[in-house]
Amino acid sequence: MTNEELIETLINEANALAKKGNDLLKLSRKINPLFEKDLYPNDDEKDRNVVDQIYDRVLMYTEHMEKVTAKEITERFDLPTGYPSYEDKTMFAHVILNHLKTLKYLHCDETGKEHVWFITKSGVDRSQFQRLIENNPWWGELDF
Repeated sequence: MTNEELIETLINEANALAKKGNDLLKLSRKINPLFEKDLYPNDDEKDRNVVDQIYDRVLMYTEHMEKVTAKEITERFDLPTGYPSYEDKTMFAHVILNHLKTLKYLHCDETGKEHVWFITKSGVDRSQFQRLIENNPWWGELDF
């Protein structure tokens, strides 16, 4: 099975699960029309928050280590492995690292087989700002 076929299979299975979840939710509303916990089980805003936290964690980890590889990030954050392979630059850790690169928080040394990622000055500033926010004792009470 190629990476493309595997990705398509995973997407189809995820869509089928989301459909089944939504069908079950509709059934539960028929049984109990007052049920209003969540409109949908797949909450885009929550998902975005989780992904943003991963970016922040990777950035702060890179600042702590000074340089990282996608393999180290995968192992440190228990990210999926095996599909795609470490050599495939579309693996999840590479997607995260390249996103941080587009934000100018990281830069990459591509001379070796396994690319080495370094944090930039703006990445350090962003990482320290995030740490400052999280260490604020009133963080849990802030409402945006």
